[in-house]
Amino acid sequence: GQLEKMATRQFGEHFQVLAEYYLLNGSLSFVIERNITYNRPIYYDSIAMKANNDNQVFDIEKSEWNDMRSYFADGKLIQQLNGLNRVTIDSANLLAEQNRLLNDFDALKKME
Repeated sequence: GQLEKMATRQFGEHFQVLAEYYLLNGSLSFVIERNITYNRPIYYDSIAMKANNDNQVFDIEKSEWNDMRSYFADGKLIQQLNGLNRVTIDSANLLAEQNRLLNDFDALKKME
């Protein structure tokens, strides 16, 4: 009966973000954010391409995908991985990133 996972999906003309928040013993333990940046706006078809003298239409296969994994322990962000590479950020930016993720998570919990 306890919340263990929450997921969100945000859409825009040029992007999509899927975020999954995982809990361990009621506390945030892991967040994965998948950011997809489209090669062209989602509505960009062959008509828009020709009108703009372009050579591409929207194609999800040509979009850029980036995964960010964030690991928490005792309510603190302890590590981030971009793809499979560790992200090295200073303590001020780590704290800012921790606050962003925790604030987003708290806002989501209020919606349930």
